[in-house]
Amino acid sequence: MNNKTELIFMKWKAELADMDRTRAAVEGNFELLFDQLSRSKVKMNDALPYVDRAIKAHYPSDFILKNTYKKRKAYSSETMSEFESSWKDLIASTAKRVFFSFYEIEGVEVKSESAYGGMSSSEYRKQQRYADSHPTIDWESLVREKKELELLIIKENQEQVSQVDLKQVRLDIDLGDL
Repeated sequence: MNNKTELIFMKWKAELADMDRTRAAVEGNFELLFDQLSRSKVKMNDALPYVDRAIKAHYPSDFILKNTYKKRKAYSSETMSEFESSWKDLIASTAKRVFFSFYEIEGVEVKSESAYGGMSSSEYRKQQRYADSHPTIDWESLVREKKELELLIIKENQEQVSQVDLKQVRLDIDLGDL
């Protein structure tokens, strides 16, 4: 372990207090740490001890655990210890999965599948997270709005036509021929 690795971990741990720690955000939180470690060229053997430390840092406090359990208790048959265990197991398995998506075991060749269009799974997740951060276009509502706008324009045109005095138009046409 070196100072750079320790500083990266300390910074991540300090930022963790302000991060979203819900189930949906767990993977992203660990990706931030392991991405920073891998981009800083920290070797796998140096980064490996930080997996357990990161897992423990991400565990919910007893207060949050109890409050969340009370809210779920009405529709779940889990005991408090089962709930705590499943939550902590989810965090641990996610951290390890994310760690190994950034670090490969030396000597073990992993076949790279092209299921993501030639991207690695971590690159695909990063691209998907970026794409999800932008609003999606609802084509059906756009088409519906366009049709409503067209109908409104047609209706306004019909009202303008109905306000025209046809006798005056004929008179204007007849006088224009003279």
